[in-house]
Amino acid sequence: MHRSHRPHLLVLTGLMVVLALAGETQASFSFEFATEDYALEVADYAVATLTTVCTNTGTQADSITFSITENTTWWFPQICVEGKCYFGDAIVHFTPGETDTVTVEVFTDESSEMGLITLTGTMASSPAETHSETFGVWYEHPSILIVDDDGGAAYETALATSLENAGYPGRIWDADALGRPGSVMLSSHWMVFWTTAGGDASYLLASDEADLASFLDGGGKLFLASAEFLSSRSGASSFVTNYLRIASWTDDTGGNPMVGVAGDPISAGMSLDISGGPIAVGLSDSFVLGAGATSIFSASTGLKGLRVEAGDHKAVFLAFPFENISTVATTPNNQDALIANVMAWFEPPVAGVPGVPAVPGAPTAEPSTWGKIKAKLGTSY
Repeated sequence: MHRSHRPHLLVLTGLMVVLALAGETQASFSFEFATEDYALEVADYAVATLTTVCTNTGTQADSITFSITENTTWWFPQICVEGKCYFGDAIVHFTPGETDTVTVEVFTDESSEMGLITLTGTMASSPAETHSETFGVWYEHPSILIVDDDGGAAYETALATSLENAGYPGRIWDADALGRPGSVMLSSHWMVFWTTAGGDASYLLASDEADLASFLDGGGKLFLASAEFLSSRSGASSFVTNYLRIASWTDDTGGNPMVGVAGDPISAGMSLDISGGPIAVGLSDSFVLGAGATSIFSASTGLKGLRVEAGDHKAVFLAFPFENISTVATTPNNQDALIANVMAWFEPPVAGVPGVPAVPGAPTAEPSTWGKIKAKLGTSY
């Protein structure tokens, strides 16, 4: 499920099913976290409620210490479990097989556009047994995931910077360090921006394509830039054919500049020079559009960019490296202008979440609540 199909404001829910596999030896001290949503948009001074389910999967009773770290200045998180809330650590006793819901409440304000809040649990008798979940909270902004899938390089900063310059903070997911983002992570967000830079299709796995298909089926908005996504393939996949709507392609045709299409909402008037970037120009592919796709960029060697709108979802695909586009060329021939146009076409919700200003009775942090927080923390605000 995607945000556009279940507009919500304040609650992320968790669901956990523990399966005991036949023949496996169960550890004495072990536990698991489970969460089904990792992104949350909030309105004015709202309390963001983030929920994770913790299960003692070991054979021994033990205590688990829950702690929070976060990267904002004036947002105040507290841990709530078993009917009690703590501004510091919470220590909870678990019998074998016991499951409990751990809720993090984050009091937000306009001092930050986005915050990352990490809940960590550590087992008392086995401190090496520790698990964490990190949630993104967007204050009056749509949730955006930037998938850094460039094999450990730092090319994702180009996308992140252009999104920031357009007024949209994003959470970076380093696929090399954190693993594949997965369906739950992708579908937790309004929009996904994915770059493989100079990487080939080995960076984007079949499971990734299935997860992206699920994300789009739920009404997601996808921007994918990859110079070698097509050329390293032996044949088309369902994702290439049915979601990117590409009929065929030719490997490594190169070409420069990337010229926009007159009247197109994304590329009209653009001529993007990609000769000065870190990725070889000759790696870009050319393709033939399938039914339902619209060309947005071409070079002398063929079509290089497309957009697709089907039902509630939208996708933009570039077969050339976004990172090579100039950052200093006169507008509109630069990275910032392209991302600003893509965001406008994606139509991000007003104030971050559809209906935020008009939702009656939405929970907010009232002055009395803020007073309690300040007194509790001994912090002036």
